[in-house]
This record gives sequence, structure tokens and C-alpha cells, in this order.
Amino acid sequence: MSFITPAAPVSEAAQAWVLAFAEGWLAPASADAFADHFQPWFDPHVRLIQPLLPALVGQRAFRERFARPLFALVPDLHGQVERTATSADCAYVELTLRGTLGGRPVAWRVCDRATLRDGLVVERESYFDPLPLLRAILSRPRAWAALARAPMRQRRHRATRGTNMTPPRADHQQRPLTTKGQNHDDNLRRTRAAAGSVAHFVLQPGVVAGLVPWWLTGWRLRDPSPSWAWTPLRVAGVALLAVGVVVLVQAFVRFVLEGGGTPAPVAPTQQLVIGGPYRYVRNPMYLAVTAVIVGQTLVLGQPALLLYAAAVGAAVAAFAHGYEEPALAGQFGAQYEAYRRAVPAWWPRRRPWQPGLADQPARHER
Repeated sequence: MSFITPAAPVSEAAQAWVLAFAEGWLAPASADAFADHFQPWFDPHVRLIQPLLPALVGQRAFRERFARPLFALVPDLHGQVERTATSADCAYVELTLRGTLGGRPVAWRVCDRATLRDGLVVERESYFDPLPLLRAILSRPRAWAALARAPMRQRRHRATRGTNMTPPRADHQQRPLTTKGQNHDDNLRRTRAAAGSVAHFVLQPGVVAGLVPWWLTGWRLRDPSPSWAWTPLRVAGVALLAVGVVVLVQAFVRFVLEGGGTPAPVAPTQQLVIGGPYRYVRNPMYLAVTAVIVGQTLVLGQPALLLYAAAVGAAVAAFAHGYEEPALAGQFGAQYEAYRRAVPAWWPRRRPWQPGLADQPARHER
């Protein structure tokens, strides 16, 4: 570990934080041990900022929404500090994080900036390229199971251990942001959410509904017999393709503007997304991906793609039921339960759901 000597005066608190940071990341025994190590160094209202994820505020959020999900995904995660730089009220730390993700090794470089006040970290911002990590998660199905178990583990922790958080000290009251600061944070969060959603769009629908069908068929146009019977089917295929792409784009935009996050489990939304196509059906994105694959089947005259579409449909249905629904219920509670009662998972409503009017749709709506 090398130290860079800055021109500005160096505080003992910043140097102490660097040493504690290196010790905390060296060999954490568990998520809670990791949180316990850093908790005394954090202001009760510490702000935690990281790529793609929404900003987190407070020690409880650090434990429950950062440490536990991170170590559920990479249980043996540890980090080696490589370089540091400190000034009077700020410390920069470069490190490499390593662990096992989905049964295979993973590593990524990170630079953390900590702002200190009265000896405590009031803001920590992490800088790293999230695309390699996101690609590793999406390409390793075993990692999905770890993500699915994370919300259930959090509920068990709350029930058996409580929050185990130190109450805020009187001399560190919450500092409200100015309107300018709030607008800056909102713009920054939306920019990160947009970047994450674009990356997820390319890596998931782009691969599942684009690259794999091309790999299976070469997008070669066939003329099955009788050819006249395929003309209306090809027209229907074009319609399915167009509708599917439009719904996909609308759904991804909703995740950015309404949810402040991405569809990826590693970078979830801050708010429950219930607008746009989500007023009609709970899983418009999965339906749209399947529609795009079936549309290609009809346009290209490649019936074999129907088997692939069926496999994709079964996979996303299992993922939605096994991971997404428990995760959303754990994150949004009664709000999601009301939405789930009112909006079907797979068969769209005829009329859009309006929150607050009625939790249960009429029988014919389903």
C-alpha cells in the first residue's frame, strides 16, 4: 500500500480512516462483521454514493442495503488497498476487490472518496466501472439465487436481531440539503440510472431477443410451404416486433424517470415502478422480450425459434416468481401487495390501474 503525500495539510482523522478502511476490507468475516467494523467511523446520517445504485443515507442503510446484499452476492469478498491520498477533510483510497461470484472468481478496481467532519465520515462516494460486474452477474445464473435469497435474509435479520444500530448523537443532527444540492443529486441519480438501464438493455434484451435469435437463425428468411399462408403471419410478426420494442423502451424509461434505478437486481429502483405499461401488467418487459422473439419467428419463417421463445418464457416466469416478487414485497411492503392484487402478472388489464381507487380489479379485468 503506497501513500501519496498531498500539498494540503493532512489530518490525523483522515489518516486513521485510511488505516481503518484497509483493515475493514482485508478479510471481512461476514456482512454484519463488516458493518460493525465501519459503523463507529460513520456519521449517523452518512451518505453513501456508488455507481448505478441510489444514494443511501444512514448507518442502517449501510448495513441492510449495502453490506448484506453485497456479501450475499460475493460471500468471500475482500479488498487490497493499493494507493491512498489524504488532505485535511478528505481521503481517497484505491483498492482491488476480489471474491467468488456465481461459483467463479471476480475482481474489480474501485476508488473511494471519503469526506470527514469532526472525525467521522459524512459522505463516501465510490467510483468504478460497473459494466464488468453487471455482465458477470447476468452471465452467472448461480448468482441470481444469491440475489433472490438476500431479501429473505434481511427479513430474518430484522425479526431476530432488530436493527442493532447506534442512535444518532446529539452533535450530529441530520443536515438538510439545499434545493440546489437536491437538484444536483436528482440529476446525478437519473444520469446513473439512465446509464445503468442502457447497459442492462444491451446486455439482457439485446442478447436474449437479438443476439441469440441471430446466432440460431442467422436472421435468414425462409419460405415455408404453403407460402401464401405465411404472408398474414409475417404481418403479425412485424406487429409483434414493433409493439415489443416500443414496450421495452417505455419500460426502461420508466425505470429511470419513475424508479430512479435500473431493471438489474444489482441496481434496483428507489421507488416501485407502476406507471406506463406497468399500469396494465406487472411484467411488461418480459412479455415484450418474448413478443420480439415470436415476432422474429413469424417474420423469418423459422418455427424453431418458438422453442427458444418457450424456454425464455419459462425462465423469466420462474425468475419473476422466485426472485422478483419476494424481493419487491420485502422492499416495498404493503404498496407492492396492493399493486400485486390489482394488476395481473401476465395477462394485461383492459383498463389502466389507478392507485387508490381500488386494490382489486373486477373479475373480467384479469
